[in-house]
Amino acid sequence: MKQMDRGYIFVNKSHLVSNLNYLSDLTKKELCLVVKANAYGHGIQWTVKTAEEAGISWFAVASVNEAIQVRNISKGARILLLAEPSKSQIKNVLKNEIDLTVYNEEFIDELINIEGNLNVHLKIDTGMHRIGCEPENFDKLMEKIQTSSLNLVGICTHFPTADTDEQYTQSALNLFKALIISSLLPASFLAGITIDIKCLEIFSLYL
Repeated sequence: MKQMDRGYIFVNKSHLVSNLNYLSDLTKKELCLVVKANAYGHGIQWTVKTAEEAGISWFAVASVNEAIQVRNISKGARILLLAEPSKSQIKNVLKNEIDLTVYNEEFIDELINIEGNLNVHLKIDTGMHRIGCEPENFDKLMEKIQTSSLNLVGICTHFPTADTDEQYTQSALNLFKALIISSLLPASFLAGITIDIKCLEIFSLYL
């Protein structure tokens, strides 16, 4: 029996670009393309460069090392780290202009005491139960961030079953919107909250 040395994935570049263009037209918002784990095994360099051809300039990763990879590929890209890094990595975060996802009060307190311009996205756990602040802690963390030198540029959540359980997703969405509406955000911003739960598995609100 002939044995294969390894598996291969062949991606149609024009189809990927077409899909990205379709999503951009569908949402009318800036897309953030998740390229963690070597772009899910498809090759981070090829994926980032191809996505940029489709007008994508924002990428999300799971680690600081991945973020640095993206920065080396694209000097002008916007990069979002999806989980809180260790404090020892903050120097690299600042050097490579990486946006941070935050959700733990202790980590937020550490960031507040660090000199430098840090963009943060506050993540709420609305049912994924992986990472994110508890809903009852949202107001406290929002106020802490907004009264500090941190630059709050986003509020986000993760809908784990958006493509399989519309009722559960709608419940999570209602919680997400209720928390934001009760926050310190300006009314002009709140008036623009819209989402089609059938379109997106991950939804983020950006200021």
